[in-house]
Amino acid sequence: MAVRTVTMGVVGMALVGAAVTGCGGGGKSADAVSNAVSSASSAAAAAASKIPGGTAGPDPCTLVTDAEVSQWLGATATHGPATSQFRGKDCKWTAGDSFLLLQVYVGKGFYSPKDQAPDGQSVSGIGDSAFVSQALGGAIKGDTVVIVGGMGSANAHFADALRAAMNRV
Repeated sequence: MAVRTVTMGVVGMALVGAAVTGCGGGGKSADAVSNAVSSASSAAAAAASKIPGGTAGPDPCTLVTDAEVSQWLGATATHGPATSQFRGKDCKWTAGDSFLLLQVYVGKGFYSPKDQAPDGQSVSGIGDSAFVSQALGGAIKGDTVVIVGGMGSANAHFADALRAAMNRV
């Protein structure tokens, strides 16, 4: 149970951090949110270090194409390099006000649909097991776990992103 709780915290904080990073604005309110996310991210990273597994595995930026993400987001999408955090790797595509975040983890402990998306629905035909919810989607194939999240039009395409990514794992 502790691993599942840590897993949800890791994935949740990564998605919240990406959302805050993607938001503009400034002022004290934005600074307070940024500081809170930074503190929580540090705590999540420390907790994640206790989960077996690591940052090995495929580069998340190679699991879906810019053309696919552009189609899902409805505008030309671009991404930076993959980054390592929370014992995994992530890649973030942006297009206007929308973004898609794709995270890769190695280790079955990072996959817990019941904890990550209690309202999620199982999706067949993607990896060994997959789920989607309004907030995120996830799939596992062997020991490789892919989690997708985003804002804007990305939410309607979590299953598409998982299908494309898991076909390349």
